[in-house]
Amino acid sequence: MKNMKTSQKNKIEIQVDNNIDIANTFNFSLNTLSNKIINYVILYFNLKYTFLVELRITNNRKIRYINKKYRNIDKSTDVISFPNFEFYKPLYFKDLIIGDTIFLGDIVISIDKVLYQSRLYGHSIKREYSFLLIHSLLHLLGFDHNNNSEEKKMFDIQKDILNGLSINK
Repeated sequence: MKNMKTSQKNKIEIQVDNNIDIANTFNFSLNTLSNKIINYVILYFNLKYTFLVELRITNNRKIRYINKKYRNIDKSTDVISFPNFEFYKPLYFKDLIIGDTIFLGDIVISIDKVLYQSRLYGHSIKREYSFLLIHSLLHLLGFDHNNNSEEKKMFDIQKDILNGLSINK
């Protein structure tokens, strides 16, 4: 998988909350990295569709509000995924209505958690952000971690994708 060439047909549209200074927080291009990741994930699974994902970068206060409003959980979290589809099984697009571009769903990432968890786990900010984005994309593609078997499979895929993108600690 290391020599996989990415196509630029898939896209993440990014919205950054006004109070967040991405330029002074990340030492990488958020747009370039995010789109590289979505394209790699789609190629990793050899999917033949064009996908769109909407991504919002926010803070702990706002993600806590979103978590409480939509999931009835009153605490901040690192990332929330809002899939546009309910899958019978991961990557199963057969019974879905497919247009020219498939809107997979929305992702919300807390910049506060990215920074905190990168320090906590000894990762670079780029690696922590990438991990959370890949994790969310897998949720949008129907993967979950409701039991040990699903969790192992999902985390193995995440690790394989991070390695394929050469995004290490």
